[in-house]
Amino acid sequence: MYGIFIIENFTLDYSNITDTAESAAIRFQSSYGNAVRNVEIECTDERTKTSNALYFGEGCYTTVVENVTAKRVRIYSPTADRPTTLTFINLDSSFVDIDNALGITFLQPIIQSRVSNDYGTYRIKCVNCYTMTVIGGDFEDDNPSNYVYYLDNVTEGFTSIGNSTVAMAGGYAVYGPSGVTGKLNAQDDPSRGFEYREGTWTPVLEWDVPGTSTIVPSAANGYYVSFK
Repeated sequence: MYGIFIIENFTLDYSNITDTAESAAIRFQSSYGNAVRNVEIECTDERTKTSNALYFGEGCYTTVVENVTAKRVRIYSPTADRPTTLTFINLDSSFVDIDNALGITFLQPIIQSRVSNDYGTYRIKCVNCYTMTVIGGDFEDDNPSNYVYYLDNVTEGFTSIGNSTVAMAGGYAVYGPSGVTGKLNAQDDPSRGFEYREGTWTPVLEWDVPGTSTIVPSAANGYYVSFK
C-alpha cells in the first residue's frame, strides 16, 4: 500500500496461503500516517511458513497499529529508507521480526506461541535498529527454551519494562552494541550471561566547584538497576 490509509473493524482470513515466497495479508510501503485498528488477521503462526499477517517495508513512517491480532509481523527495509516510528498498541501476535528500522514501540503487547515444537528461538527479533521500546504486556511460549527477545545491533538503546507474566527459560539473547535497559523479569536466565539486580543506595552530594553554600538537602536517596 502506498499513500495514507486507515484500515479498521474487519477480519481477514489469510491462513491458507501456501506461497513459498514471502507474502503478506496487509503490506505497507512508502506511506505515512497510516492506522490499523480493531482488525483480526487469521494467519498461520508456524515459523516454517513465509506468509506474514502485517508487513512494513521501506518508507513507512508514523503508523499506529491498535487492537490488532496478527500472528506474524514483519518490519524490514533492505534500503536506507527504513520503517520509522511505528507504534503497536495491544498487539496480539506470535512472532515479530524487525530488521533495519527506527523507533519501534510496543505498548501492552500479547506475544504468544502455542506451537510446542517451534524452535524459532524468539518471540521478538530486532536486528539493525535504532531504539526500540516494549512496555507492559504478556510473553508466553509453549517451548520455554525459546528467547523472549533476540537483539543484534540495536543502537541508542532497547528498553523493556514489565514484560512477561509467564516465565520463559530462554530470556534474552543480545549481540553487537545492543543496549539493554529498563527492568528485566523472572524469565532472565543467568546461564545465558545475564544478571539482574536492583536496590537502594545513599548518594554522596558534592558541589562541582569546591566552596560553601547555604543549601542543605533534607534527604538523599538513590535507586539502582544493573545488568551484567
